[in-house]
Amino acid sequence: MKGPVRWSRREFLAYGSIFGWLPFFRARHIALAGARFRIFRNGSSRRRYLLIHGNEETAREVLTRHIQSHEGIGYVVENHTRNVAIESGTIDPNRMFSRVGAEASLKKLNPDWPAEKVAAALALLDREREKLVRALLPPPGGLLIALHNNSSGYSVNDEAPISDERSLREPGNPHAFYLCTDPQDFKILSA
Repeated sequence: MKGPVRWSRREFLAYGSIFGWLPFFRARHIALAGARFRIFRNGSSRRRYLLIHGNEETAREVLTRHIQSHEGIGYVVENHTRNVAIESGTIDPNRMFSRVGAEASLKKLNPDWPAEKVAAALALLDREREKLVRALLPPPGGLLIALHNNSSGYSVNDEAPISDERSLREPGNPHAFYLCTDPQDFKILSA
C-alpha cells in the first residue's frame, strides 16, 4: 500500500499555476495591439463586463464600482483616449474584433497609410485577436456587457432604423439604451 503523494512546494506552485488553481497566478492584464485591459475579478459569475473606450470615464467609474460589489469579471481599457495605438497609427478598439471593421477603422483614422502598412496592422490583429476574444467571451449561459457613455449625440434613434426589434421604455431619454445581440437577452430586457 502506497502512502499519500507528497509534493514539494515548487511542484505544487508549478501545477497550481498551470491549471489555474491558484488565484494569484491569474493574469491581471490582457492586450490586443495598443489596447491593454486591466482585469478585475469578483467571485465566479458567468458575467463579463467590458470598457473599451478609454475616454468614457463615467462608464469606467460605473464598472469599477459595480465589480467591487457584484460578481463577474471586468475588462477595463487602461488608456484614457477613445482610440488606441497600433503600429504608428490608431484604431477604434470597438472595430478590432473583425478584420472588416479593423480595416475600415485603420483606413479612416490613418488616411495617409499605404496599403502595406494597413496590411501589417491587420496581420498583427489577426495573430492576436483570438486570445482576447476567448478571454472576453463568457461561458455558456453567461453575459457580456459592454459599457459606454454617449456624449457625442449618438442615441437609440441612430440604431432603431437598423434594428430587428426595439423597445423604447423611455422615449424622452434616447441616450440611455441597451443594444442586444441575442434575442433572448432582448426579450428579458424589453420586459
